[in-house]
Amino acid sequence: MLRRILRFRSCLVLVLSLAVVATAIPATSHAITFDVDSRASIAMPTTSKCPTLTEPPRSYEAFFTIDDRDLRGSGDENNAPWDYPKKIAQVICGARQNAQIRIAMYYVRAIGTLNKPGLQNTDNSGYNTSTSYGSSPETDTEVIWNALEWVAKNRNVRIGIVLEKPATSYVTNLIEKRLKKLAGFKGFTSPTSGAIQYCRRGCFSIAAPTKDSDTLDHEKFMAISDTIWDDNSTAPRSIGKAKPIVWSSSGNWSRSNMRTYIQDSTLIYNDKKLYEWFDVRYSGMAECSRSGCAKNTKFPTAPAVNFTKSVNLKKSLPKLESKRWVDFLNPHGTDSGRGTFVTFSPQRRSVIDPYIAAMDSVDCTVDNQVRIAMFKITSARAAEVAKSMQSLVSRGCNLQVLLSQTGGAYKIESDVLKKMKTYLTGTSSKKFNSIVKCTSVQLHTKLVMVGPPTNNNGRFITGTTNMDWTGLYSADEHTLTFDVKRASAQYQPDLRRLYGQYMSAWSAINSASQTCK
Repeated sequence: MLRRILRFRSCLVLVLSLAVVATAIPATSHAITFDVDSRASIAMPTTSKCPTLTEPPRSYEAFFTIDDRDLRGSGDENNAPWDYPKKIAQVICGARQNAQIRIAMYYVRAIGTLNKPGLQNTDNSGYNTSTSYGSSPETDTEVIWNALEWVAKNRNVRIGIVLEKPATSYVTNLIEKRLKKLAGFKGFTSPTSGAIQYCRRGCFSIAAPTKDSDTLDHEKFMAISDTIWDDNSTAPRSIGKAKPIVWSSSGNWSRSNMRTYIQDSTLIYNDKKLYEWFDVRYSGMAECSRSGCAKNTKFPTAPAVNFTKSVNLKKSLPKLESKRWVDFLNPHGTDSGRGTFVTFSPQRRSVIDPYIAAMDSVDCTVDNQVRIAMFKITSARAAEVAKSMQSLVSRGCNLQVLLSQTGGAYKIESDVLKKMKTYLTGTSSKKFNSIVKCTSVQLHTKLVMVGPPTNNNGRFITGTTNMDWTGLYSADEHTLTFDVKRASAQYQPDLRRLYGQYMSAWSAINSASQTCK
């Protein structure tokens, strides 16, 4: 009963929020259809079964950890997996026979104190009845590894993953054990060395690592080359009929990162050119992990799964700047009519970053509602960001900003708040506190939304990149820009719906915001 009440409350919040800010959502819109079990809960992939979506997804979909937090609470210590990783796993279970999955993550965790990975036998609560959990089991990520193991062994799916090198051999050994020894991952160079690649202080940097280096692989994406949902068949097919999917997120794959922070996931379905860009970025990162990429000669000139024959990583990374392979062709448009653009970091320092560009280009007489949710703004960027925000306010925009007060070892710097207040509202604390607030729970989202107050004909940016120097100019990152007005009639309804989902999530997070300290 409690579960149904909480689910009803989450749905009610969504409906009410969308009624206020998203009047353009079509009446026929529906949520992504995850498979459910006998209790009408999100079905959990195991090493013996791999439930997936029951219908093809829309062109764009999103889901968040907000519902899990409503249901299970912050700091939940129940070992039964959350729904959020089950949803990621069900996307993986949609991989087609002989498909390829390329994953890049800042960090992942595996096994922890779980003594028998697999979660093969579960009771109605989601517990594995044949294992012991210990004090810190990675049961949430185990669901994802289960799905990847299942498609690798049952559909001959080749899987490769690029990670920032873990700080300890203990963590590395558990990852290697779970993904190579148990799951049997097959990479794209050889089954043993190609399945998992590690970068040290970032992939696209050749700067010498230092103890305090701010360069790292901060990516969080997964690209699946073909899926089964459109024809309910697992049989392999020609590239001309393939329907890829890209998963982009703010969150890493670990129990603590999923449960401690508010995280988001975006799915982009059957955008072939977007898939290709993530395909070649993965390949470039993997090459850098192997060779150090002092030169770009081994960067791919085409994706491994080449739909459009128009994507060339070597061309977009022609030379080093500050010992980093920066993208000279940002932003990259995707399939025609999608209104979708991807920007990769490290970026050129001479180019205005996507966040500042988005704020500075707003016409406040048309799109006067600006909503921002950002994990981190650092001191080095605070003044520039605040100046753009102040310009928005002076032009008549309704600006609301949410920041994370804390996050792991991170705590918002007093200098950041001081600089933002100085440039944004001067000496008025009351006015500043009405514009900038901090979340009551730890926020990991990176989100900027611009649009009218009465409908969803807006644009927004999401991805992995914080409003900091590292994320823009040093680390391996990406942002996705979705623009309803630049999309064709075919994609506008799905983009409006996606905009509404993110605006609803922003409103839910804001409902418990407080004054920054």
